[in-house]
Amino acid sequence: MTWSNPQALALWRSPLLERLLRFHSINYTLFFVLWSWVPTAHVREEEEQPLANGLRSHKRHEMRVSMVFRNRRDTVFRFLMKSPKTIPLLSSPSSAYFLLSQENFMEAWRDWLLCALQNVGYDVSPLYRDSVLNQNLFTEVSTALSERIQRGLDVITDSCLRVILDRSGRIYRLKAASAPEGGGVLGRADRSNATTACTHCKGEKQRCVQDLVVRVRTPDNNLAGCGVSAHPLEEVADLSIQNGGPAVKSLLHPERDLGLQLIECDEAVIYNAFSESSLKTLRGHVNRFSALKGIMRGQQFAIFSQGRMCPFGERTATGGAPGDAHRFYDSMGAQTEGALQCLFDRAESPGILTNIFQDSLILLNVTRLVAPGLYAEIRDSTREGEKLGLDAATLYYCSSYAGPLHIDDDVTPGVCALLEREAGSDDYCFVNLAYGYRFAPRANSLWSFRGTDLHGTSLAPLRLRGGKSITLHISKPKRNAKAAERYAKARRVRNSVYRYWTAETDGMPNSA
Repeated sequence: MTWSNPQALALWRSPLLERLLRFHSINYTLFFVLWSWVPTAHVREEEEQPLANGLRSHKRHEMRVSMVFRNRRDTVFRFLMKSPKTIPLLSSPSSAYFLLSQENFMEAWRDWLLCALQNVGYDVSPLYRDSVLNQNLFTEVSTALSERIQRGLDVITDSCLRVILDRSGRIYRLKAASAPEGGGVLGRADRSNATTACTHCKGEKQRCVQDLVVRVRTPDNNLAGCGVSAHPLEEVADLSIQNGGPAVKSLLHPERDLGLQLIECDEAVIYNAFSESSLKTLRGHVNRFSALKGIMRGQQFAIFSQGRMCPFGERTATGGAPGDAHRFYDSMGAQTEGALQCLFDRAESPGILTNIFQDSLILLNVTRLVAPGLYAEIRDSTREGEKLGLDAATLYYCSSYAGPLHIDDDVTPGVCALLEREAGSDDYCFVNLAYGYRFAPRANSLWSFRGTDLHGTSLAPLRLRGGKSITLHISKPKRNAKAAERYAKARRVRNSVYRYWTAETDGMPNSA
């Protein structure tokens, strides 16, 4: 009962309480309550955070402005070197990515950087014109970061800040190296050159990019929960774990029972989605994920499920404890140098894998050449939320993972990349019943699908467990998208909600 005392929020000085309040984003939980009590007519969305003429001292009740923000390029770094804890890594680990893009920087400016600068007395008004922030600020700050990295980061004593600056600079270089104007994708300097076949192109059935015309059919949703495999039931399922649960659903043969057509790679054709260096980087990051616990996926996955699927990115609890907030998974802390290194590993992974959504990194450039519509759809669906680098998608690391036929309530198409594979030709194949296909991927291959279609992965014999298939998968669950939109709107209306509750009538707070 002591912990439920409302006075604790304001009066206690417990480090543990402070960590709990930040970790669970209690400020948002309380804000949603206050927001729900405000009449709709008083709520207005505002993209820009209004400038304060100065900050009121709680002790002396006087306005103070001591420093003018003249040198835009260096002042941000000097401020962060003096106050590295300003970056809210505990309550929002994704704030570590605030230097990766213009969009990330503007979100950080509105959410915490502007008020932090004003709180120590900076007059930031020179950065604004007609109440609009200078859009060149991020370009100047990122240029200053690149110059500072060249001079060395040894003067920065805070290890977490040093990691953020160093890894942000590394991603700048990665973006520059893979830019299409530099000919980094398929040796082409721009997209217009991709309208003609390359000089090594083979016949229509042997091209590295092929169009397959399908008749989308409506599968029987009663098949959800069934396994798919070319092997007998006793070889692919551990029936001892049933423990009186629901009856085991059928194990279906991909051809005899489902009539699925096989898509497989021609060994004479190079399909590689990634360059050797990019593939090496992605495989290197996999080692950091290997010790993490996989997610539990419900009763329909109890029998026909193999391997592990570990999520990284934003999370909206489907049950959870009271006060659970929309945030990163618990395993994705950012309070230590090692945790930050792992966070940036994940930022680079989707940067090469799913930055389908960004103009800068390798896979985006390939995807935009072959599927520009897919690029636009995923990019638009991942703008809001806790960003995993440049986009608010969820990255899943899958180790020898296979699951039964199921439907995912996703808001965007999913993208998968197979990094390593050592299995039979019928094992770990991607199955899509709506298209009537099963896809047998090989290492360094890429595919996309809609989770709202009935899909799954063909089961391998249990003796194959142990890292025989390593896959990265990106998607955006609908519940995450809805929560992200709610939190984003909360940030836009907070000023009007604040004004409503701080307005005074006869010395009393405004009331509905």
